[in-house]
Amino acid sequence: MTTISITLDNPSLISSLKKLILNINGVRDFRVTRSNVAAVPNKTTQAAIEEIRKGGGVRCENVEDLFEKLNS
Repeated sequence: MTTISITLDNPSLISSLKKLILNINGVRDFRVTRSNVAAVPNKTTQAAIEEIRKGGGVRCENVEDLFEKLNS
């Protein structure tokens, strides 16, 4: 068995896509799963967001300043 995964930005396409794919010879099943993986940031990202909201983080004047701080 082979599985194909398709990511859609527009869920209204699911119905038409299902009809099309199920009419292909050899296709037995069509399943829709919804994923919100990116909706909840991990703890490290949450901490970084909170730090920035509280005024923390590193401020750079320009790109050269950024690279200087990254390399220090």
